[in-house]
Amino acid sequence: MPASEVYFIRGVGRQRDRNMQDLPQERLIENTKPLPLPAAKHLPESASLRQGAELALKDNWFRSAFEHAAIGMALADLDGRCLAANRPLCEMLGYTEAELLGVEFLSLVHPDDREVNLRCRRQLLAGEIPAFTIGRRYFHKRGHVIWTLLTVSLARDAQGHPLYIISQVQDITEQQRQNAALRESEGRYRSLIETLVDGIMLISLDGQVLVCNPQTAILHGFDSAEKLVKKTSLTWPRPRIASAR
Repeated sequence: MPASEVYFIRGVGRQRDRNMQDLPQERLIENTKPLPLPAAKHLPESASLRQGAELALKDNWFRSAFEHAAIGMALADLDGRCLAANRPLCEMLGYTEAELLGVEFLSLVHPDDREVNLRCRRQLLAGEIPAFTIGRRYFHKRGHVIWTLLTVSLARDAQGHPLYIISQVQDITEQQRQNAALRESEGRYRSLIETLVDGIMLISLDGQVLVCNPQTAILHGFDSAEKLVKKTSLTWPRPRIASAR
């Protein structure tokens, strides 16, 4: 499944959604080999890189919200290099803030997720969208994959010029594991009922067929189970039962 098929992006005037449950189970990659942190690029002591973030963090309200947020938050320059990271984000990725400063966040992202991230960032900086939300995988310092829901917006000055990037990161790794386990369980259940020689079906309280196997469909005069699903008892043909000899 191409990476572009599993992301959803939101922006004013446009929307393309895909349920995060559609992410394939085989992409729940795990390993415990520590990853070397990419070398931080030197950040010149110029206002263009740190001024906006420093001004924001001097604001007591913003600093409190940043430091005490329940989810990961980061400020980055317009090239995506870390200017500040709060405690939840550091704990999520396994790095200290000092280790992250100056590091380009894209270097910590799973390779399959980088292209869509760059495309969204270009649209954001060009003013085509005010913000975007995507599913994104990061590599933890220990090497395993962290599934996240990332929301990115842009801070601008009074003249509308971009200052810095604001990222909010939610860890959805456990949710992905549960979804994968549920899909596996549903697959086993469906395989079981479809191979039974007896008819079996699940009916809602109002009499609507929710699930049935092929044998049930045949007993009620249908050539496939799909044609029986969503029908109610009032519209079923009478089951065909062989006469006793």
